[in-house]
Amino acid sequence: VITCSLNRRKRGKSEIEICSGGTIQSRVGARDMASAELDALATEKHAAYIEKVSKDLTSFEFHATEHFRMSGVYWGATALHILGQPERLDKAQLIAWVMSCQKPSGGFAGSEKHDAHLLYTLSALQILALYDSLDLVDASQVAACEWG
Repeated sequence: VITCSLNRRKRGKSEIEICSGGTIQSRVGARDMASAELDALATEKHAAYIEKVSKDLTSFEFHATEHFRMSGVYWGATALHILGQPERLDKAQLIAWVMSCQKPSGGFAGSEKHDAHLLYTLSALQILALYDSLDLVDASQVAACEWG
């Protein structure tokens, strides 16, 4: 157990200590939440949530985040890969959607109806790399894209 008292903050029943070197230790009541005593990561719940969000096409959030969806898809797909459950997203459907966001300039948009942007191009290429599909992209066309 690390003991530290450099910067102690109390929030409700929780207590957070920020130790030297940036180490963070949390206590909930008398229970030490550092490493070994943490409950197991609920991977199934995390994966199910990401899958549910990806399929809920009628929610307010789905429509309100349309302009930066490419980045959200990247983070969701990456999380599922880390959780060991990449199959929760339909690879063919996902790749088809990513490719539908590519613009004639070579760049990718955050969603189909938006303009190409460097950030979303990065996210699109990361998604394609994650699913071993970079061969679908003409690298020279992407590299030649002019960002205005």
